[in-house]
Amino acid sequence: MTKDKNTPRVSGPDQGYAEALQRIEAARKTRATKLDLSGLNLTALPKELGELKALTELFLHDNPVA
Repeated sequence: MTKDKNTPRVSGPDQGYAEALQRIEAARKTRATKLDLSGLNLTALPKELGELKALTELFLHDNPVA
């Protein structure tokens, strides 16, 4: 799973979105099957998620996604 367990939860949506993009890029490079975007305060899903062809599990807990 692509997530740094030492990374604290983020407070703002802009900071969370930037963190999500970094995790998505890491997942793309490693062809990860799991991605955890939980707790990033996301209000929308990044379009870059569509590039993750190997992804089978996506975790979005604790996000106010509309």
